[in-house]
Amino acid sequence: VTGAQSINGVNYYFLSNGLQLRDAILKNEDGTYAYYGNDGRRYENGYYQFMSGVWRHFNNGEMSVGLTVIDGQVQYFDEMGYQAKGKFVTTADGKIRYFDKQSGNMYRNRFIENEEGKWLYLGEDGAAVTGSQTINGQHLYF
Repeated sequence: VTGAQSINGVNYYFLSNGLQLRDAILKNEDGTYAYYGNDGRRYENGYYQFMSGVWRHFNNGEMSVGLTVIDGQVQYFDEMGYQAKGKFVTTADGKIRYFDKQSGNMYRNRFIENEEGKWLYLGEDGAAVTGSQTINGQHLYF
């Protein structure tokens, strides 16, 4: 037996030599990623905390990467699937966004101070605005 297998409703993956894949990330043919735990089971749905303390999210066996909408909230997962919490991230579109340190939800429509002591305003799309802006009736420049 090799490749992806469903045994009694549980998804596993077997290498070309027949060994079961365990505690590893697998890049699928479509470019998405899956994670197989210590017991060889593929992580399917929801959040999983790893021993290093980082969180990853899976949807139908696929590891979330990039900006992801979960229960109506935008969150960010880096290329390793690690959830951004309490940090600024430059996303694939080149925009700076901030993600809450507890929930990982993206901040929107609010001011926030960065690590350098500079104030940013995060717009409706969560991205830091630039240039001349009118916010709450005030004319500001970023």
